[in-house]
Amino acid sequence: METTTTVRMSAPPQLSKAALRRRAQRRNKQILAEIKKLQASSARIIPRTSFARIVSEVLEGEGEYHIRSDAITALQVAAEDHVTRVFGEANNIAMYAGRETVSDRDFAFVSPCAPCAVASSFELEDDDADEEDSEHLPSVPDLCE
Repeated sequence: METTTTVRMSAPPQLSKAALRRRAQRRNKQILAEIKKLQASSARIIPRTSFARIVSEVLEGEGEYHIRSDAITALQVAAEDHVTRVFGEANNIAMYAGRETVSDRDFAFVSPCAPCAVASSFELEDDDADEEDSEHLPSVPDLCE
């Protein structure tokens, strides 16, 4: 006759509200430390070889092109800056909506206004424009709404 042993599994201990708060604060400190570390770093986010391969693949379909390494670096810097700005704007929208997590809806809202955000940062001066013509043209921020 075989004997079977049963192992009783106990439920995980319930944490008090104070313990949960301390755990959340510790996690928030870790996240903020990681953000500060990345912001202080001048290293690129996307590996250089991967980015160069993508650029080569895109240019391959366009014809016979050779691109210099400093041009790839400039493209990479611009692309990472753009991606960082879009993610920052999406995060601002999520925070405004009272959420901590960015969703695809936030990116959908940022994408149409991305050119407007860049264009509105420049002051456009046109002394030759008639005032009656300018009344019919929408301003740059109005295009985003």
